[in-house]
Amino acid sequence: MNAPDPTADEATRLATLQSLCILDTPPDPEIDRITRMAARMLNVPVAAISLIDAQRQWFMSSVGLSIGETPREASFCAHAIECDEPLVIADARLDPRLRDNPLVTGPPHVVAYAGQPVRSLQGHALGALCVIDHEPHVFSASEIATLRDLAALVEQHFRNRERMRESAHMRQELQEVEAKFQSIFLQAGVGIALVSLAGRWLRVNRKLCAITGYTEDEMLQLDFQGMTHPDDLGADLRQLDDMVAGRIHDYTMEKRYRHKGGHYVWVALTAALLRDEDGQPRHAVAVVQDIQQRKLLEAQVLEAQRELESRVARRTAELSEQKERLRLVLETATDAYIATDARGVITEWNLAAEKVFGWTRDEAIGLSILDTVIPASSYDNHVERLRQFNNTGESRVLKHVLELTARHRDGHAFPVEISLTANRFGEEWLISSFLRDITARKAAEASLMDARRHAEDALLAAEAANQAKTDFLATMSHEIRTPLNGVIGFNGLLLASTLDEEQRRYAELARQSGESLLHLLNDFLDFTKIESGHLELEPVEFDLHLEASHVLALVQEAAHEKGLELRENINVPHRLRGDAARLRQILLNLLSNAVKFTPQGHVMLCCEEAERQGSTMRICFQVVDTGIGIDPATRKRLFQPFVQADASTTRRFGGTGLGLAICKRLTAAMGGEIGVRSTPGEGSTFWVELPFEVLAGTGQPLLEEPPVHSEQHNGGPHRARVLVVEDNPVSQLLASEVFKRLGCQVDVVGNGQEAVEVFAHMPYDLVLMDCDMPVMNGFDATRRIRGMEKAGQRVPIIAMTASALQGDAEKCIAAGMDDFMSKPLRFAQLAKLVDTWLQAGLRD
Repeated sequence: MNAPDPTADEATRLATLQSLCILDTPPDPEIDRITRMAARMLNVPVAAISLIDAQRQWFMSSVGLSIGETPREASFCAHAIECDEPLVIADARLDPRLRDNPLVTGPPHVVAYAGQPVRSLQGHALGALCVIDHEPHVFSASEIATLRDLAALVEQHFRNRERMRESAHMRQELQEVEAKFQSIFLQAGVGIALVSLAGRWLRVNRKLCAITGYTEDEMLQLDFQGMTHPDDLGADLRQLDDMVAGRIHDYTMEKRYRHKGGHYVWVALTAALLRDEDGQPRHAVAVVQDIQQRKLLEAQVLEAQRELESRVARRTAELSEQKERLRLVLETATDAYIATDARGVITEWNLAAEKVFGWTRDEAIGLSILDTVIPASSYDNHVERLRQFNNTGESRVLKHVLELTARHRDGHAFPVEISLTANRFGEEWLISSFLRDITARKAAEASLMDARRHAEDALLAAEAANQAKTDFLATMSHEIRTPLNGVIGFNGLLLASTLDEEQRRYAELARQSGESLLHLLNDFLDFTKIESGHLELEPVEFDLHLEASHVLALVQEAAHEKGLELRENINVPHRLRGDAARLRQILLNLLSNAVKFTPQGHVMLCCEEAERQGSTMRICFQVVDTGIGIDPATRKRLFQPFVQADASTTRRFGGTGLGLAICKRLTAAMGGEIGVRSTPGEGSTFWVELPFEVLAGTGQPLLEEPPVHSEQHNGGPHRARVLVVEDNPVSQLLASEVFKRLGCQVDVVGNGQEAVEVFAHMPYDLVLMDCDMPVMNGFDATRRIRGMEKAGQRVPIIAMTASALQGDAEKCIAAGMDDFMSKPLRFAQLAKLVDTWLQAGLRD
């Protein structure tokens, strides 16, 4: 059996237990009630409240026990009071400390035990509330909580007794103190207080309250440590300890108390001890005198004395070091220093002046400035400035930094930068000059100017080249699209007419060739816009499922012609925000390539979520095909401009090789990534990962506006009167034919000036305006027409241009046009625009 050791606070614990006078007392009904509740609530046969004395365990209350006390060494509770938490033993027979304990091996046959320490006000464990079972018992958390609650009731009972005894003792002491100090407190002109050894204010008089600013009740809630300035507290506590220990009888010190207003006040403190009959210290008596005003005066006097001493010391040091410091500064200066009198005689000449001008100090002192550093060409000017200065005491060159020419001892002239000042000492003048040789700087400035001129020339050349490139692209776009407008437009009208099979096949081949040429042109323009940094993203709200369907529909015909199956697997939200147009361009390019390079099998578009952070989702798009595949060497350079998957001499598949380069740059601009996985002969998977903003109601598709259909007009009244402004005869004929098929009456003019003239005399429902025309362009014509319109009158003007560069649409809108359509014209696109703007005009 392991006997329990004494607790760390054994002496204090036993003293507290004895002071409560509860050992060997008759049964207490209140305590017995708690014991019975413990046995009943924890469903055990034995419950007890035991107190641990020096040699024994005495049961103050018990249920199921026939003994009144046990030796301490055999006590379970003696182990419990050493613990911060309840001591819980499910089976004492298995516990090395207790399995041979006589209370386990014999009556009362303790097997299971749970004990909660009961502590005094100061935290000393007096005993424990314990429950005992004769069988193994695993106490649940609920049972342990119940044990704690019941032990707290016992603890509260003991603490109430403890407080009653302390209160009675304190009342007696306070009565004694009151009797001794009552008259002193009433009559004293200084602050007086009784202070506990722990530092609490026990009694304070009116004077001390006046010194500190607190009321008596407020002071009694504080201690002197908290009110003492941190710098004074250490000395105060050390002397208090010495006094309590008997090494000194009292002490006096000057210290600072924190006033209620937040500031500190100086006091003179004298402290002594009040002792009990046994000579033990009980309280400290403090006499406090207000010395704030004296301290303020002392501080002011001390500060004035220190300031005066500091000023004297600084001035003395300045005066003693000024000459040496000036000498060192001048000698170590990188600029030449020359001092002269009012006649120009040199009085000072530093080391830098020796290096710059070639004269030693000893040689230069006493010479005239004219004989040393002034070149002959400047003699007259210098003499005139000296004369003016001697007459007036002023000179226009003083206090300015000038660039002049100086003379070396060997006679050569060189540029210098000079700063002049003049100071008067009594009747004498001292003219000081700092000079710097700027020969190297002048050379560097000349080189810099040359470099700047070269850079400006290069910049102008680069800007001219860039402008020439832009002009060339604009011209080429216009010149190619204008005839292409006639090819594609009339071919479309031809396909809409009655043709035999062979004629339709030829016309379809012509259409495909025109579309291929337009695709090449668009690729070059897109690539140029991206390379020049003119690409701008336009985030809009869109339905990804709808966009995917539209893109697949665009390649459906090409896939059908090759017998390919188009598949889709879209597992992402409907409503997103991002640049839908650029997304369509990327997906259409990848799908078109997949169809082009897949002779048989299928092409599939997959969309799935890759990552989500807040409202931003990264979506992975994959275009999977069963085509010819790509070898590793080609994959490494696949996204470079003008690189194709099939670079063989046969060029079976055609194309510019710009499509994937454009996709890569668009992806980067949108903050995404693009890549490819491929096996030759088995197919390829092109993937693109892009970020989009997920909008509310992501599961609901956006409603697509129903397409506007225009049927060809078959006679009868005209739908509208249209003015076509176009300088190209082919484009004029095409536009007229298209509008006639749309049921419109058409007037055609060849330039903007003619358009303005006919608009002034004829009302029109719609104007189709070319931009680049002779005599007057479409922008100026639109502005003139807008200026002619009356309030509330606005005829829709649609730009029709062969230019498709960055900013063209914005220029048209800024000029007053309502919409923009680039050539070549397509019947369906033009029909939709006409219906839209004619209906808008009817609503207006």
